[in-house]
Amino acid sequence: LNSDYERDADLSLKFKYVPDSVDVAAFGSSHAGNGFQAPQYHDGTLFNFYMSMQSPIMDNRLYFHFHDHLAKNAVVIIDLSYFSLYYNNTHSVDHFKRYCSFLSIGELPNWNAKLYRLFRVVDFDFNPVASFLMHKTAELTPFHTSTTSERFSAEELTAIGSDLAKTFLGFSGDQTIDPEVDQALREMLADCVAQGYRPVLVTTPYQIELNQCIPDAFLATFRADCARYAADYDIPYLDYSHDERFSRARAYFVDTDHLTSDGSAAFMQLFFQDLKQYYPD
Repeated sequence: LNSDYERDADLSLKFKYVPDSVDVAAFGSSHAGNGFQAPQYHDGTLFNFYMSMQSPIMDNRLYFHFHDHLAKNAVVIIDLSYFSLYYNNTHSVDHFKRYCSFLSIGELPNWNAKLYRLFRVVDFDFNPVASFLMHKTAELTPFHTSTTSERFSAEELTAIGSDLAKTFLGFSGDQTIDPEVDQALREMLADCVAQGYRPVLVTTPYQIELNQCIPDAFLATFRADCARYAADYDIPYLDYSHDERFSRARAYFVDTDHLTSDGSAAFMQLFFQDLKQYYPD
């Protein structure tokens, strides 16, 4: 059921409270979610449209759905994780059902999602009974604040990095860019430029335990693909995946690829400083 309790559980409740004038809009997977944490940003209104494992296809749908909420000259951040260009998960019910509570049928990406929206979702705004029984409120799920060194031994972190690299490489296959992803990303970038927004592609920092398991050939192709989109639309691509100011700083991570609140604050300070080279104002 489409209650506030259920929407809080799948992280879609935040889309009910998108501000009217967003100065910085961040899109992407959980890497963007942890990288650009709104409480750590103090120079305007930042809203993060991320969802876990979110594809650029759904970035596109959210961007156009909430188009009117962006301020004039808004910065539009699009995170590209190692798997983002090559993996299309929009046919999986576990992924698309999260969007059915607030996107229209026409905005959903495929017939699987449209049929789910028609026959499985009941629209109403609040379920007080479930909230009372479960002792839940309409709060967003907080980010982890404990660090990798507090949560994992060195051996555990190495194993996590290896397993995650295998997962990302498996998602990416032969690194052929998915046609639906390509179309969605290009539509979004073209509209950003046309509207006078300030789009930027970014890859957030990862720890060395993950990066050491990513083959050089894979990384070279990934970077070239990201750079090609940036060149096509004359926008910046900022790659922090191997930035040594973060890759060995365990105090900035909750695992091998997600930043803590302190990590987000340090990363955003660097990111927005670097961005001034491309968008001085």
